[in-house]
Amino acid sequence: MNMRLLAGLLFAVSVVGFSLGASLPLVSLRLHEAGADTLKIGIISAIPAAGMMLSAFMVDTCCRHLTRRTIYLLCFSLCAVSVALLEWAFSSLWLLAALRLGLGIGMGVAIILGESWVNELCPEHNRGKIMALYATSFTGFQVLGPALIALIGAGSPWIIGVVTLGYGLALLCIVLTVPDDHVEHAEESKSFGLAGFFRVAPALCV
Repeated sequence: MNMRLLAGLLFAVSVVGFSLGASLPLVSLRLHEAGADTLKIGIISAIPAAGMMLSAFMVDTCCRHLTRRTIYLLCFSLCAVSVALLEWAFSSLWLLAALRLGLGIGMGVAIILGESWVNELCPEHNRGKIMALYATSFTGFQVLGPALIALIGAGSPWIIGVVTLGYGLALLCIVLTVPDDHVEHAEESKSFGLAGFFRVAPALCV
């Protein structure tokens, strides 16, 4: 098992979780303080999730044409820009929505591919343990976001700065750990699609 790659993927998903946990309440609180109504706050808050759902339809194309490192670098660069520009985006709901959508797409592709690669790296005997560690890294650091806001306040520019710095470190980590190769891609016809997933795991889909 490639421990260096595994460590890089765990650190990367931790940054994603932290940025999601920090930016979601930050944006909502700042919009509330600016006098936005609840409908606008709700729509803006839902946009990153919409971007993450949209990203599921982009993963296959990305894997066909780009290397792993390139995909991750593009995703985390998009996330870094989307967070770094937040400080100047609250004067325009359209710009804010575009940044939140970009963040959702970047995070979504990174999470989907990261989980797939971690699953690929794991030997059978400890796959469940390592996948649990991956999920814990994401959700654990997600909790740190609201904790940081509670500590220093939603109005502080330090929150956006810390998240942007996290993405900068993640980009460096990707360059050092993620191989610049293509994901092995089967060319045969698909035998299991979205409809099959709904039939096999309806409770999970719900």
